[in-house]
Amino acid sequence: MDIKRLPILLAMLFMACIVSARELTVKSFKPDTSGNLGSRTAGRKDRNGNLCALIKVEVVPECEFRWNLMGDPVRKADGYWVYVTAKDPMTQQLRVMPKGYLPLDIVFKDYGVDKIAPGDAYVLRLVDNATATTAPATPTRQWQMVQFNITPKDADARISVTKEATGAQEKVFGDVDRSTGSVAKNLEFGTYRYKVMASGFYAAEGRIVVNDRNTVLKENVTLRSSTATVTLSVENNASIYVNGELKGNGRWTGRLEGGSYSVECRKENHTNSHKTISVEEGQTMNISLPAPNPILGTLSVTTKPLGADISIDGKNYGKSPQNIDLLIGSHKVVLKHSNYAPIESTVVINKDDMSALNKTFTKRAAPYVSSAKIGDFLLADGTILSKDAPASEVQKRHVIGIVFCTDPSRIGQAEKDALAAKGITPNGLAIAVKEAAHSVPWGPTDIDESCLPNTENLVECYQDINGLAHYTAMANAHPGFLQYPTFKAVQDFSVPAPSNTTSWFLPSQGQLWDYMVNIGGLPKTKQKDTQWSYWSKESQKLIQNINASMSKVNSSQRTLITEKIDGSYYYWLWSSTVYSSAEARCWSLYSSGSVYCDWLDKGSSYTVRPILAF
Repeated sequence: MDIKRLPILLAMLFMACIVSARELTVKSFKPDTSGNLGSRTAGRKDRNGNLCALIKVEVVPECEFRWNLMGDPVRKADGYWVYVTAKDPMTQQLRVMPKGYLPLDIVFKDYGVDKIAPGDAYVLRLVDNATATTAPATPTRQWQMVQFNITPKDADARISVTKEATGAQEKVFGDVDRSTGSVAKNLEFGTYRYKVMASGFYAAEGRIVVNDRNTVLKENVTLRSSTATVTLSVENNASIYVNGELKGNGRWTGRLEGGSYSVECRKENHTNSHKTISVEEGQTMNISLPAPNPILGTLSVTTKPLGADISIDGKNYGKSPQNIDLLIGSHKVVLKHSNYAPIESTVVINKDDMSALNKTFTKRAAPYVSSAKIGDFLLADGTILSKDAPASEVQKRHVIGIVFCTDPSRIGQAEKDALAAKGITPNGLAIAVKEAAHSVPWGPTDIDESCLPNTENLVECYQDINGLAHYTAMANAHPGFLQYPTFKAVQDFSVPAPSNTTSWFLPSQGQLWDYMVNIGGLPKTKQKDTQWSYWSKESQKLIQNINASMSKVNSSQRTLITEKIDGSYYYWLWSSTVYSSAEARCWSLYSSGSVYCDWLDKGSSYTVRPILAF
């Protein structure tokens, strides 16, 4: 053989093989109506436990199959049973590869089956083109994937389409994904009118022709804003109304359609202000509004003796006598004078009228404490010394406590009532600079203290600010505290409480929590936690900060944290809060940074450091 002819002969042989390969075509593909396949009872399930769909392929040649099969096909006398994953949205076609024939791809939608269903059966009939006596089936319907891309993408647009055909109705195509600005869907061949609608934008309309199943038709639409971005602002946090609708207080930013609007600002006991604004679509506008005018009356304040501090609704107005212009309505007035009990009154102010408040201080009280700050020193005479005072000055004074709370909402009701009985307005809480006991058990481990509520989680621990109520309840239930060393230590505390304070008492877990946060620097992060205990490594300087708060105090008056375990300082404090009949709440501190809002067996030995309210 001539070697030069070999490539030609091989090419001719390859072409002959291709020509000799026969082709199958689809005669029909439709749901089974015989009811004999019984896929719901005899069918297979996918990996998620969902029934597969069964396709009976009526074909004689030996075949292989591809695309989303579930298990091997079953050979039957007249063809194959092929199971596919019906729940998978990708199951839209089947590839048939008959031996001796060209491969054949069957797209279900081309034969009127939009989607196969779990547990249902279908029949696929294939014929050989060379021997078929009837024409092969042709797709009855055809689709093209259509994708709309909307700008701006976060417009929350909805797209509807109407096919240009007699009697066709408008249908929703889909809602645009605001993260991508796109939505896609198959449409049957034809010509369509579309409409894009979005709040704050003009409707956009257009026309598309769907006629190519092999491509994705992409339609890009840019919406034109029908609104302006408007920011309205007014002083004194007045309420802003646009055309009678409340928009916000003090400041509001939002979208408004183009046009004219009536804007009104309202505030209680003020005259409403008005402004008409014009809004241009597509613009960004910042508009300042006139504030409502206050409606005033006058309060005349005199006292005996004169020179009382005047506080109205928590605001300082100087000393008496005074004529003070106030908003109409009800106001709370507090008058304070050195060495006298405060006087509280409620006055009603009328428009353009004068109301008189004349008060006489008659009841002397212990020295009044005002303007206490966190970290200030409580002295033995009941007065406050600033934490910023020089160390030399602090050393000369008799310091008995450190102020750790000045928030009225964190002072217990029993503490407030005890001070009110002395004619004193609550100012805060202070913790003793000296320990009442260093290492004592809380009490018996087998007694359920019914007079005290159990705290089961951190939320309840933080909310328990009732140390004085707990201490009083225990004193009534257990006179003399014979079996309760912690409470006994407070009762026998060697440092007298000043007359303008409550007595010393054992702090609750929530009151010690404020101490850890305000003095120790513990992060304020766990007050809403429903866990039963709190462990943190976020405050390595907590013990250092507690010692620093007492650093200026004379060493004979204070007890610093000095004990160590394995080279690290530690401090364990009992509270008056209980966890159960056998355990009481406590705080455990370590200089390594670990802090525990915890509970321990009542028989354990911990430190007692009392507190009082002033």
